[in-house]
Amino acid sequence: MPRSIQNTIRNAQINRLLKEAESKFQDKVYLKKRSDKFGREVESYWLKHLGVKINPAWHYIFANFTGIEDVRFVSIEPWFDAIHDELNQPIFYYPTFGDKNFTDLIFDRSYLPKTVFKRIRGSYYDEENRPISEKEAFSRYSADDEDKVAKPSMSSQGDRVFLVKNNGKELNVKGERKTALQISELLGDNYIVQYRVKQHRDLDTIYPHSLNTLRVNTLRLNGRILDLISVMKFGAGGKINDNHSGAFYCGLNEKGELNRTAFTRMNEPVSVHPETGVSFQSIGKIPAYESIRKLCNTLHGKVPHLDYASWDVAVNDEEKPIVIEVNTKTNITVTQLLCKKPFFEEYTEELLAFVKERREREIR
Repeated sequence: MPRSIQNTIRNAQINRLLKEAESKFQDKVYLKKRSDKFGREVESYWLKHLGVKINPAWHYIFANFTGIEDVRFVSIEPWFDAIHDELNQPIFYYPTFGDKNFTDLIFDRSYLPKTVFKRIRGSYYDEENRPISEKEAFSRYSADDEDKVAKPSMSSQGDRVFLVKNNGKELNVKGERKTALQISELLGDNYIVQYRVKQHRDLDTIYPHSLNTLRVNTLRLNGRILDLISVMKFGAGGKINDNHSGAFYCGLNEKGELNRTAFTRMNEPVSVHPETGVSFQSIGKIPAYESIRKLCNTLHGKVPHLDYASWDVAVNDEEKPIVIEVNTKTNITVTQLLCKKPFFEEYTEELLAFVKERREREIR
């Protein structure tokens, strides 16, 4: 095929991907092409180190957003099409953390929110995973006056996460009176009810209505558990969770200090939380940051079937890390944008060699 036709096809593919990315950015300035030289360098790097030809459109976006042209940024296509499932095979990651009711069977409960009760396949269980009746399970809502959080055990993006309050006479969800049976009907056959985590005062100051969590990423590579870049998430709109369309995301440096600017889901910059007026950078270093990183590394070592893990970790009022959720398949583009760094940084080529060797072995 003549080179002119090849270039026409290539440009059309780049334009298509940039157009698709429009829904993720309020400011379209990030969706412009960079030099053709940089695009060729990106294609050459990934072909050499992973053996796949990639579209450089997302590398243009990374460069426009961060001001850094770095071929090591990981775009969506190689991450989901080639890398992720070599690190975490679906046969393992779906049953391991696909159901939140499994988590306390894998990890020490002292690092998790305290369970009130569970519903698994329509049956009820206590915090020790012993069978209990529906009546006993429902009575636990009113056993004390502590706030509780009820959520499906197999869902994502904060779907149907309810704060359940008890005033001694009735249960209340979003300002409406609900019976325990009504809550159960909203959640289905598989859900978990936990005591609400009382978060650290510094994180509560920025936004008190949600549980604000640190998204920590870890990687097992050639026998080592490695720290990757992380972001902090803050809720908004009165919701109790921090992983919804109105939430805010803030990158951290290697010391655990928040960046000056946080971003919306549409990558709009904000320096203060618009509902509290508190600066994201005002808290300085994330409370218990070193303890969080150490805990995630330790826990990842207990799950040899999964080489990549993304941990949502809260810090309670006693400055103790509490693991809220473990994610095994996440879109890593936002993390790279916010931290202005390639996801795997200095480990990129070692990782790609590891993945490439596994892919070639499977073909043989």
